[in-house]
This record gives sequence, structure tokens and C-alpha cells, in this order.
Amino acid sequence: AVMDQDGNKYFVKAAAGGADMLKAEYMGVKEMFETHTIRVPEPVAYGTHQSRAFVIFEYLDFVGSGSQFELGRQVAKLHRSFSDKGFGFHIDNTCGATPQPNGWMDNWVDFWDTHRLGQ
Repeated sequence: AVMDQDGNKYFVKAAAGGADMLKAEYMGVKEMFETHTIRVPEPVAYGTHQSRAFVIFEYLDFVGSGSQFELGRQVAKLHRSFSDKGFGFHIDNTCGATPQPNGWMDNWVDFWDTHRLGQ
């Protein structure tokens, strides 16, 4: 974590050559944050400096364990937030170093089969 002059904490990720990966992470977390369904860190900034890409998020201090029941409710509510384009996302992302294509599909079964199981 890094701290600004006002005492606010931030989580910073940086990577050489990881601009597309970090941009997709920023955009995905931003979309989740804007649903107001599940607590995710607020995205603050994305950019590049010299040859490194970076993303900055609000720092969340994970202490104790919350209600797993409430977490399940929030995840379900998040998944009920959808686009009129169908199932997918407007940018491909990664899970670690593994690419995750997110092209739009008409239903979640086809999306899951094509973009997650079919890899």
C-alpha cells in the first residue's frame, strides 16, 4: 500500500509490458464497483509511465471474516446486473497470464461454453 499526504491508502499494481492486462483489470473492477452490489476497491487511476503500466485502487483492509451468506447474496446480485448486449464484456481480460476472451453472446450457457470451457 502507498499513502498520500492526507493519509489515504492505495493499492498500486505496475508491470512492464502489462498495459492491456492492467487496463482490462481497471475497467472490470470499475464496472463491478459501479453496480453497487458487492464491495470491491474503487478504481482510482490507470496509466503508463515510461515503460511501465500501472493501476491504482482504493486500499481495502481485509480484517476478520464476513458473512459468507451475505457474500453469496452480493455475488448473486452482481450477476443479475447485465448489459442489453447479452453476456460478455467489451474488453478481453486475463486470469493471471491466461487470456480470457469476453465476446458478447446471447446467453450465458453459450458464453460459458465458448469462452471459458472451450479454451
